Amino acid sequence: LVTGVLLGRQRWNMAGVMVGTVLVGFVLGWGFNVVVPGGQGRDYSVAQLVENAASISAGSQNNTQLSATVEFRTDLWSGAINLAKDQNALLTGLGFGPNLAQELGVSIGASDPLTSPHNSHVDILARMGIIGGILWGAFWVSWYVVMFRRSRDGSSFMPPESRGLIKVCMVGVTAILVNAYFDPTLESPQVAIWLWTLVGLGLGIVAKGIASKRNTRVVTHP
Repeated sequence: LVTGVLLGRQRWNMAGVMVGTVLVGFVLGWGFNVVVPGGQGRDYSVAQLVENAASISAGSQNNTQLSATVEFRTDLWSGAINLAKDQNALLTGLGFGPNLAQELGVSIGASDPLTSPHNSHVDILARMGIIGGILWGAFWVSWYVVMFRRSRDGSSFMPPESRGLIKVCMVGVTAILVNAYFDPTLESPQVAIWLWTLVGLGLGIVAKGIASKRNTRVVTHP
C-alpha cells in the first residue's frame, strides 16, 4: 500500500502487477495444495495464510492454537497497560528495568524468559508512559512528513535516485513498524539496526539535498 501511494501516476500499473502476481501465487498454491512443513504445528500453505490473516483481529475458529495466541496476545497487551495504571505510572511509565512479562505472570522460571509484552509499541507506552508514547508518535509523524515531502520534490536539488531511496526507506520503516505491533521487533538488534539505519539514511539524503540547495543559492546570488 505504501509503495502504491508513493508511485504517483504509476501506482495503478504497479498495483495491478502486484495484485496479479499475488493472485496467481495464491491460485497455484491452492490448486496444487502446496504445503511446506513448518514449526509449532503449523505448515506453510494458502489455508494457513488465510487463518493467520484472520487471527490478527479475531482469531480462527478452525485453529485453537491461533485463537489461543490471539487471546494471549490481547491479555498481555492490556495487562501491561493496566500494570502501569495500577502503579500510578501511566503518565511517566514503569521504566526499562522491570520485567513486564514476569510481573504479569508470563514465562516465570523459563530458561529464555519473555521480557516484553510482545508488542514494541505497547512496550514503549508501558515503559515510557503517555509522555513517551506521544513523543514516539510525534517523531514518526514528523519523519514521515519530511520524507513524503522530499520524495515528491521535483526540483533539480533532489535527483530521482535520491527520491527513490527515500521511498525505499519509507517502505522499509513502515514494514518494520507494522511488524513491531505483533512482535517485540524493536527490542532485537537484528531488526532495530535496520530500522534506525533506514531512518538515518532518509534524513541524510534530505539533509544533503537541503545543503545542495543552499549552496546553489549562495553561488547564484552572491
